Amino acid sequence: MLPDNLQTIDAQAFENCTNLSAITIPDSVTSIEAYAFSEVGANSPEGVSVTFENPSVLQTIGNFAFSSGKLNGNVDLPDSVTTIGNNAFDSCSGLTSIRMDSVTTIGSYAFNNCQNLTSVNMGNVQTIEERAFLNCTELKRINSNTDNIINLPNTLQSIGEYCFAQSFADTPAPDEFTLVFPSIFGMSADFKPVFYLQSADFLNGGEVLCVTCN
Repeated sequence: MLPDNLQTIDAQAFENCTNLSAITIPDSVTSIEAYAFSEVGANSPEGVSVTFENPSVLQTIGNFAFSSGKLNGNVDLPDSVTTIGNNAFDSCSGLTSIRMDSVTTIGSYAFNNCQNLTSVNMGNVQTIEERAFLNCTELKRINSNTDNIINLPNTLQSIGEYCFAQSFADTPAPDEFTLVFPSIFGMSADFKPVFYLQSADFLNGGEVLCVTCN
């Protein structure tokens, strides 16, 4: 158990702790540094659950903080978190959903290769850097309770190239999507470099059913 007055979880603090099965972040922690929980839980049959005590003061999840960790199921970040570093959850194959309601910046490759991630909620994000959700093949919905809806929030100001490339590939039929994006981009916005769209089609052949501005 981590001490109640802990403020920073240092870089590589629990890296490669293969028998770890549960992580509880104390409400006093403000920062989780690079590689702090990288590659945890490899020997844990059920994977690693991650919970955050509330009210939390955590602000930053550093680069590679949970990368290649055997995280189990859903992760709900506290409302205090504003920044997710590069590769923070890269290759967390057991992660199925992420809620990050107050995050404003998502770093490059942050959720790269999270191949069981199906649902993302990011209602206040301003910047999504390149390849943040690359190869999330099971991804079904963004900011929606309904499958096949990609609802990018009005707060979004910048989105990197190939951000969702090779994602949605294993989403079951109907293989059509509604894409809703902020009016700041305008109806003429070219999202091909973001989703790696081929003409009007997703990489897996799915049709963009509807494109609208918020």
